[in-house]
Parts: sequence; C-alpha cells; structure tokens
Amino acid sequence: MPEADRILGRPPVEHAIAEIFDDIAQNLQNLGFEVIRNPLPITYVDDAASKTRFWYFATANNSLVQIDTYNGNHVWLPTYGHGDWADLASIDAENKRIWEELGFVVHQLADFHPFAQNLGSVHCIKKYLERG
Repeated sequence: MPEADRILGRPPVEHAIAEIFDDIAQNLQNLGFEVIRNPLPITYVDDAASKTRFWYFATANNSLVQIDTYNGNHVWLPTYGHGDWADLASIDAENKRIWEELGFVVHQLADFHPFAQNLGSVHCIKKYLERG
C-alpha cells in the first residue's frame, strides 16, 4: 500500500501509478543510491462547469532546497492540508518530519493546491527569486 494512502487511512487510488514509483525506487537502489521514500498523495479537484475531475499529485518533492555550509540547510515545502483537503495535513507533517530528520530547517509554505492544479509547484516558480 502506498505510504500516503496508509497515512490517510484510505484504500489505494486506482491508476495512481504506485507500482511505477516502486519500480523507479528499486532501480535507483540497484544502482547503489540510497532512496528515502516520502508520501505522495494523489488528489483531485472537480470543475462543476465542465463536470470533469482533474487528478494531480499533492507533491512535496517539488520543493526548494538550500544546502549551505554557512547558513545551514533549509527546505521550502509546499503544503496541501488546507480547506477541502484538510486531511492532507498529516501528509504535510510527515514530509516535514522526514526533512527534519535529514537535518534541514523546514519552511512550510501556504496552500499549494492552486499551483498543483495547474501542474506547478515551488521548484517551478524558483526562477522568480532574486539571488545574491
């Protein structure tokens, strides 16, 4: 069972491609990489006007990571446990825990559903950050 579904106490969502993610993780391990898995829930938004459902991953993997000898390691994570998706707060907490165990200061960002619903997230908007 995918970790996100276990945390959420729900049955696996059909067509969530968990077996593909499992295969990728196994292939990376076979190549000698250490793989740290984190929960990756699939969720949806309904468009009442067109009567369609749009599925997307509420992913914390699309994040902004800073590894800095002088200022410490930081990560900015999108969060999804808001509004109609309040149940995803447990996923946000687990992703935060994982990064903290890796020694990062975690900055949880506000509701990222609007970005994810349009196939974007933190890493996708980083080009707009001023550096230096």
